[in-house]
Amino acid sequence: MNESKDSSVTRARTYYNSSAADRFYFIIWGGNDIHIGLYTSDKEPIASASQRTVERMTETVGTITSNTRVLDLGAGYGGAARWLASRSGCKVTCLNLSEVQNKRNRSMTREAELDHLVKIVDGDFEHLPFDDGSFDLIWSQDSFLHSSNRQTVVREISRVLIPKGGAVVFTDPMAATNPSEEKLGPIKQRLSIDTFGSQKFYDEEFAQYGFEAVSFEGHRDQLTLHYSRVLQEIEKQKEALDKDIPTDYFERVKDGLSTWITGAKEEQLDWGIHLFRR
Repeated sequence: MNESKDSSVTRARTYYNSSAADRFYFIIWGGNDIHIGLYTSDKEPIASASQRTVERMTETVGTITSNTRVLDLGAGYGGAARWLASRSGCKVTCLNLSEVQNKRNRSMTREAELDHLVKIVDGDFEHLPFDDGSFDLIWSQDSFLHSSNRQTVVREISRVLIPKGGAVVFTDPMAATNPSEEKLGPIKQRLSIDTFGSQKFYDEEFAQYGFEAVSFEGHRDQLTLHYSRVLQEIEKQKEALDKDIPTDYFERVKDGLSTWITGAKEEQLDWGIHLFRR
């Protein structure tokens, strides 16, 4: 695997490979997804809201058939890939930097008898180990924030996507329009993120490679609601998880979640569904 030298990617790989992070995300999120959900109420389970995000992104793309070749960047436990494959028969390649998550993904994919449709690859999205024009659809959920070289990510996406008719659908926690640098700086520091993407950034970067920004469906309120629900679940399940996860891990996680919530409430951060086509 071609290792990225980007420190943010290295930090992400180390974090998601840790036993504490694996246990936390697998239990709190429900073991299938690791991304922000679309909630119908502030009491809805995280797992069902996360699944609704997958379904809404699918609706945004439109037709996905058994001939569609999908690349899921930052696939986590592979929940979206298995749902797409089981629903349409499409072939999905999961690229993910955490070998621990990939091991779970492979196991669950075999159990679902979808390993003939879903392939799991160890790697990061700054060095995609695929030929030019290998995919019809690029899919990603809340992963690009882990790269400080997003220009490279967009270039690599453009390279491996078919030259005409390809689509990119993704979500990414990002900076809001015209944020206060005075407020955004401490947010980046507390979240150990070098930079944030933005709607303007993605529109401009994808335009360089001939993409049209078809839509952005903003859901900043869901960013706040999702991380509030995660905080609630931590308190609800903390006693059961204490045996496996150090207390200081929970304190760091809660601090980070509070930072996301405050940043969204103060309209410094944004989140939603992007769709690009060319």
